[in-house]
Amino acid sequence: MNQDIKQYWIYAPGEGADSWEEFYKLGIMGLGWDELGDLSKYKSKNEIQERLQQLENTQSSKQNDTSANFDFYQVIKPGDIIIVKKGRTELMGYGEVVSDYYYDNQRNNYKSCRKVDWKAKGNWKVDHSLVLKTLTNITTYPTKNPGYKMYYEYLLGIMGNLNFKEAFSDWLSNNTPQTSGTENSYISAIELLSEKIGYFIFEESNIEKLTSLYDDLIVNQAVKGGKYWNENLPSYGMEGFYSLSISLYTEFLKEYLPRKARIISKNSSTPLNQILYGPPGTGKTYRLQKEFFNKFTINETALSRDKYLESLIVGLNWWQIISIAVLDLGSVKVNEIHEHEFIRIKEKLSSSKTIRPTIWGQLQSHTVLECPNVNVERRTDPLIFYKSDDIKWSVDRELLDQYFPEAFEILNKSKNFVPDASKSLKNYEFITFHQSFSYEDFIEGIKPKLDDGEKEVSFEIKDGVFKRLCIKAETDPDNDYAIFIDEINRGNVSAIFGELITLIEEDKRIGGTNGIKVRLPYSKSEFGVPSNLFIIGTMNTADRSVEALDTALRRRFSFTEIMPDSNLLDNIAFKGFTLGAVLKTINERIEVLLDRDHTIGHSYFLKLKSGDVEGLNSVFANNIIPLLQEYFYHDYEKIALILGEGFVKMKENKAVKFAHFRNIDSPEIQNQFELIGSIGDIEKAINLLLNKE
Repeated sequence: MNQDIKQYWIYAPGEGADSWEEFYKLGIMGLGWDELGDLSKYKSKNEIQERLQQLENTQSSKQNDTSANFDFYQVIKPGDIIIVKKGRTELMGYGEVVSDYYYDNQRNNYKSCRKVDWKAKGNWKVDHSLVLKTLTNITTYPTKNPGYKMYYEYLLGIMGNLNFKEAFSDWLSNNTPQTSGTENSYISAIELLSEKIGYFIFEESNIEKLTSLYDDLIVNQAVKGGKYWNENLPSYGMEGFYSLSISLYTEFLKEYLPRKARIISKNSSTPLNQILYGPPGTGKTYRLQKEFFNKFTINETALSRDKYLESLIVGLNWWQIISIAVLDLGSVKVNEIHEHEFIRIKEKLSSSKTIRPTIWGQLQSHTVLECPNVNVERRTDPLIFYKSDDIKWSVDRELLDQYFPEAFEILNKSKNFVPDASKSLKNYEFITFHQSFSYEDFIEGIKPKLDDGEKEVSFEIKDGVFKRLCIKAETDPDNDYAIFIDEINRGNVSAIFGELITLIEEDKRIGGTNGIKVRLPYSKSEFGVPSNLFIIGTMNTADRSVEALDTALRRRFSFTEIMPDSNLLDNIAFKGFTLGAVLKTINERIEVLLDRDHTIGHSYFLKLKSGDVEGLNSVFANNIIPLLQEYFYHDYEKIALILGEGFVKMKENKAVKFAHFRNIDSPEIQNQFELIGSIGDIEKAINLLLNKE
């Protein structure tokens, strides 16, 4: 372990913690095994082990005892955190090591010592069994507790004394980016932290304060002349911008805050499954873009390097990613390729369980023809790899530059990652359902393999858009993801969603109280929907009523109605009327003659300006009248009642002579109506619509 990184230890101060009161009062921690004497006289861990075996006359490895003494003497360092336990179910306090090892011969027992600045003392019960050993390094232990990332954070959180500013300083020291100007940026970040938060204890009551600061940083970090602006500071992305400082701080908050708090902060009013529904033209898709897209978009300055690399390679296929790895590594064996960070990221984003065979297959199928060490007959363009006699692979740089020049740029970006405030990463997909959209497009299906150079048709199991997004979301639980489905009711939702009917329920999701996974029919892999993936759709009620949506799916969604808002048009005026009054009048008549689901949205008129008679004429001719024709199936009498004499005229009843047929009387000719072909004065026509002279 890197000795510059702060370490966290669980420690028992004597049997049953019987020396805790003394140690706390003296500001020390002591270790038994006094018969070993001064530990500094031992040159190695093996010497300590051999001496313990001699003292106890045993062939036992004495591994735990040896490790405790060696770690106490050699591995613990000033700045490390000691968490004190009693037995296996109780915490007693914690403190910070402030000295190197020393041997105190004046003490009666526990002569091996270190000085400790004890921060807290008390009694806290835990809901699990603590480690049994006297001294255990828990720095790298993760925790399944949803409020914390690391086990030591969880234990410190139980004691309620994790100082936020100290935790941030620790995090900074352990996450130094390999860039210039780091020291000044650290100073800036710490000054910002002091100014906006100060010292306070991390407790549930402070979550709202922390999350609101996080949101404030994300929104305002790039505002020139704003509250985070300092033109004298070194920065990245733009002058005077705390880019590195803000990036470090927001990254720390994402790791530090409980996930529940982050979701509440970002999506407190957003149900996991939601459908925006209403008549055409009410701005449902527009609302998705304006209100929801930004919630699932991350500024590049808030990205970790791993997430940045993921954004670079997410759209690349296997041969492209392998070529970048080999380009980076040089002459290399398959095992080393498999360990490359690009391959690991691709593996994480893939549902495939056969990564190593995939690498072998891609290398051989894309090997140059003149390579004598590959016997595969069927090869596929581009042919760029070469296998040497000692079973090492390389890539022809000239051929790679010809077929995939982006490889060099991607590799360079990965080596020189500098966050750009002007760029962002979209954690969402936007799709539209239609009659041909299927389960195979959405979840997974058998698709033809269409690699360049293929001479024969082959097939493969390919992940659909929703499954790919689920895999990304599950591997990135600290961020929220979304799939936006426009016109969700135009597809056969029961067939498209398949198993998701059950899996999308909040409690059935991965990590939910009743979380479940199903085995997919094609890949036979287990699949579940993560809790950080939102499903947000739009539905046009004029195409199909809300009730017509599959009942099983409908009860799993929250529905938000978006109706026409004529008030938005009140400021767009023409001779004798405003467009707000026009839309309100038309919709009142439609609702009486048909229903409210077929009213007309305000968006058709929003782009018009006052007095734009040409534009107004175009809206009626190209949008309003065709909609009414569709609604009323060419029942022009009802269209006449809605639009009036300025748009519809009565046909002249000409004398029609019907064929004579015995015992059938000639029918009475009813009034007939037709649209006026060209509206000469649109303002006059609309005044007639409004029953104005």
